[in-house]
Amino acid sequence: MNKIERPHKLLRLVGLVLVVALEITKPLSAQLNITHWLNSGRDKLIDSDNMGAMEYLNTLIKFIPDLDEAYYLRAVSKYNLGDYRGALEDLNKAIEIKPYFSYYYLYRGEVKNKLYDLYGAREDFDKSIELKANNPDTYLGRGINSLMQQKYEDAYSDFNIAISLDKKNAYAFLYRALSLQAMGKNKEAVPDFDRAIQLNPMTSDFYVRRGRNYMELKDTSSALADFNYAISIDSLNSFAYYNRFMVRLEKGDTSAALNDLNTVIRLDPENALSYFNRAEIKSRKGDLIGALDDYNRVVQINPNNVFTYFNRGIVYFMLRKWRSAIDDYSKAIELNPEFVAAYYNRSLAWRQVGDLKRAKQDFDRAIQINNEKNENRESALDSTQLAKIITFKADFEKGNVKSNQIFEVGVTAFTDYLFTYLPSDTFRTLKLSQSEIIPDLQQGENRLLLITYRQFALAPDTLEKLLAHYDSLHLTPNTRHIILARAALKAMRQNYSAAIADCDLIIEKYPDYYWAYFMRGAIRFKMINLIKSIKSQNLQYYYIGNPQQTKTNKEPENYDEVIADYQRCISLNPKFVYTYFNMANVEIEKANFEKAIEWYSQAIELNPKFAEAFFNRGLTYIYLRKNSEGCRDMSKAGEAGIADAYPIIRKYCNN
Repeated sequence: MNKIERPHKLLRLVGLVLVVALEITKPLSAQLNITHWLNSGRDKLIDSDNMGAMEYLNTLIKFIPDLDEAYYLRAVSKYNLGDYRGALEDLNKAIEIKPYFSYYYLYRGEVKNKLYDLYGAREDFDKSIELKANNPDTYLGRGINSLMQQKYEDAYSDFNIAISLDKKNAYAFLYRALSLQAMGKNKEAVPDFDRAIQLNPMTSDFYVRRGRNYMELKDTSSALADFNYAISIDSLNSFAYYNRFMVRLEKGDTSAALNDLNTVIRLDPENALSYFNRAEIKSRKGDLIGALDDYNRVVQINPNNVFTYFNRGIVYFMLRKWRSAIDDYSKAIELNPEFVAAYYNRSLAWRQVGDLKRAKQDFDRAIQINNEKNENRESALDSTQLAKIITFKADFEKGNVKSNQIFEVGVTAFTDYLFTYLPSDTFRTLKLSQSEIIPDLQQGENRLLLITYRQFALAPDTLEKLLAHYDSLHLTPNTRHIILARAALKAMRQNYSAAIADCDLIIEKYPDYYWAYFMRGAIRFKMINLIKSIKSQNLQYYYIGNPQQTKTNKEPENYDEVIADYQRCISLNPKFVYTYFNMANVEIEKANFEKAIEWYSQAIELNPKFAEAFFNRGLTYIYLRKNSEGCRDMSKAGEAGIADAYPIIRKYCNN
């Protein structure tokens, strides 16, 4: 009997959005307004626009912080986006406001199941049943919880109750079948699989689950038929292709099996299990270099799988790369100190490099462990530890790339804030946040000076005309902001030296004008990083705007002047939040990650809604393997409207 798998799809909260009754005790005018915003949020959820829904719900929560349904609906948005921890926080708040509403406990139990807080989930399902005993979905959720805890009889009992309450609930039949399958009653499970498919004939995963049950019954023809049909319904179902691969491999059709495995990898490039299996097939076919490539990929995705190192060690041995084989066998032994075969194989590798002493030590250790196991000695490695090192965690649930790869997989942090000049006609076509507009720097009809991390482009002729227009401008108290705008224009042209000169001009005459220090620091930072980027490519470089100063060997300047400018800005205006954000980015560039976190934290303290600071701090925490803190920050960033937070949450935060 195989260990029960976690169901591929649990209950979808979004499908239950409309069951919550709206209870409002506000005056009529407020009631109509609340109803409008709630309905707008619901409509966005129904349209699968979770980010749009969150905008409406954030507004509601801001003005009516005790409206439980707003927190619930926002929890649904976060759940659908994969932010289970964020959903949990919102459900906690909804329950705090309305502690006797059974549905909230049901949904919170569902979220806790996703987070593998199985005991906490069980308590919530029990509480939901206590408050409302005739809801089939609650028994379904509690049954799934029992499946995950391998309490198969309890699960079966709950699914029976769910079916008695709703005889057309396809998922109740599906999960009752899974509980029978887990108990080794595969034949008894078939009618329940059939009934689930009859009720829900267009869900490909139902056919995959029945097909896997047929595989255990050794009925490969029926299994293959189910997998084929699942793929015909959903050609992107990687789980269906993987299972068809296993059937085809068992039937000896290696070429077709390999095609299915290649499809899985194309659909799911981080599926470690598929790379592992493909490597094994390549090894058997004699493609050792191809196998090595696949094992290398597995190590990148899932760096703590003991069998990957062991198998890769065998490939290295066959390639006569004895030292590499020794390294891999050593890693396997580090992960599982009682791995007999790893000691034995390493002894052979030591012998190949002429180290007979170590070869004998490993051989003797292999014999010792084997004898102790034969005497039924309990392994020093408990089952939980063993599961972690033999199970591929990135199979068909997204996201278990090792954390220090986070800046290598297309994740982009928010760059520095900088003053940017935009003509008024351009401004009218843009959707700007209030945080990007600084009223003190908006003077005159034809100019707008924003503070933003975004890169805006002006047409080259427009840029040159503006620079020519401001070229002869004299510095006065009334033109300081225009000189600052001129510096912004020069920076947009990458004429950094001239832009810095404009900031110098302002600072020399008005040493307390903190905007100029901020601008100069930001421009200096951009210039240094541009030079570093060019030099890293072994190219000649020069300070943009001064082509006579071509450099070839000079080291780029350090960040001391940048930091000095920002520190001066902080001393003049300690509440200007963007300076702290930029200081953090400087520390990131210097690889001072803990210091960067301190600066991001100060920015967040000044502005608790600073989404970009939450995002960057979250990335930094995850890079430092502090996933709990990082995921909390990513949830805040996503809640505030940064959609890029959710792929990271799905990848790093739901393990």
